[in-house]
Amino acid sequence: AIAHQGYFFLLQGKNEEAKTIFEGLVAIDPRNDYYYRALGVIYHKLGDAERALKQFTYATRVAPSNLAAFINRAEVYIATGRRREAVADLDHALNLARDPNTPLARKARALGDSIRKKAL
Repeated sequence: AIAHQGYFFLLQGKNEEAKTIFEGLVAIDPRNDYYYRALGVIYHKLGDAERALKQFTYATRVAPSNLAAFINRAEVYIATGRRREAVADLDHALNLARDPNTPLARKARALGDSIRKKAL
């Protein structure tokens, strides 16, 4: 229920309130990758790309087979002009995908294709 409240704060643009909730949740349950991913989104929205990257990295360590954290981190890499790192994360996400037609796999492929086209 607390995580849902944090998510609703995030949807409402109440980023500081959401950050407080998810920081508390990470302290209570540091093995939940969703909390790290939520914090990554919040920090990214607040303009703190480095802290966002750290949170997404924690999420990849807690749940190394979860595509979402790699894709989220790639999005921050893209936003900060770090295309090589973004492509590596997107390729890794695609390698993890059991079904290449899931929405996350399609997103990873589309982002990777977009980056590669811009590099040409």
